[in-house]
Amino acid sequence: MEAQDALIFIPDISGFSKFVHNTEISHAAHITEELLNLIIDANELDLKVSEIEGDAVLFYRFGKAPTHREITEQAKKMFLKFHSNLKLYETQRICQCGACSGANKLQLKFIAHYGELTEKKIKEHSKLFGSDLIIAHRLLKNSIESDQYLLETSRIPGTSEQIQGIEENTSAEEYENGRIGFRFYILDPWLKEVPDPEIEDYSIDGANKKIMEFKTEINSSIETVFNVLTDLPFRSYWIEYLKKSEDLNGPIAKEGSHHRCVIKNDQSDPEFTSHNFKKSDGIISFAEANYKDKFVAVYMLKRISNDKTILEATTFVKASNLKVFAFKIFIKKKLEKRIRSNFNKLKYYCESLQRDGKSHGESIVF
Repeated sequence: MEAQDALIFIPDISGFSKFVHNTEISHAAHITEELLNLIIDANELDLKVSEIEGDAVLFYRFGKAPTHREITEQAKKMFLKFHSNLKLYETQRICQCGACSGANKLQLKFIAHYGELTEKKIKEHSKLFGSDLIIAHRLLKNSIESDQYLLETSRIPGTSEQIQGIEENTSAEEYENGRIGFRFYILDPWLKEVPDPEIEDYSIDGANKKIMEFKTEINSSIETVFNVLTDLPFRSYWIEYLKKSEDLNGPIAKEGSHHRCVIKNDQSDPEFTSHNFKKSDGIISFAEANYKDKFVAVYMLKRISNDKTILEATTFVKASNLKVFAFKIFIKKKLEKRIRSNFNKLKYYCESLQRDGKSHGESIVF
């Protein structure tokens, strides 16, 4: 393909430190993935994704250059979605690792450049080439004293139009292929327009009739038991008849974590929302609500020693006395047997980790 005029647009996330702990590395990757997906979904300029480059998205669009106003509106939509998500996550997160606790400090910058690109097909993949692509990437490394800005080169039409409430600055950088001039706008004033998240109440009012209660002692640390218990995709390993957990709203346990238990793969499959995570001296507790069937499972973990934990699970339901009576007569005994078997599998797995000196893959610093 011949070289064509094209917009190069690169939103780039910054702010994560260089982590060395496996949990922080994993959680930083999960958070970045979610934010990059939000950025891609906020695309309103019919941009195409060429590549995901670490913490950045390389967008491009062949044809006429968008105006400064169009670029600004696109950047603002991505910016507000990005920071709205971070605000919400700060109210929901329970993990205290460096990645999760530092997510609210992440920043977003944009590079917009118009030039020539060549697109080549390499088997089923497309690859972009051209000196203007190199220029756009070079511009990510500049002397701007901020990591939250919109940078546009002079080839973007209409750059003389002001962004309301944001000061325009001009600068230039010397690179090996020459001097590149540009305008840039520090975007911090947009933070005032990021809405506060709505705090949700995930409890089920009136779910106070106790129908089941289990207790088991596990020869493993409270951290291990908690991490295995809250690893929703892993539950099919130890829960009988559970094929998989799906419709998760994120891989890291948090207030409002949602999942569907695929058992029959139909509308009868239960859905749960995790909430009310609490930690005190040697005790961790949380609840999982099923809004359709109006019941709540409350889990409590008690540290007995560094390698011994008591796990208690209590189920409460919102139902008439007649329904509770029918449950206890016709369903409870069979269900208790199945749950006891599941807990034994959970116990065996946690104890095997403790015995072999291993850790579970996904973990929460709580």
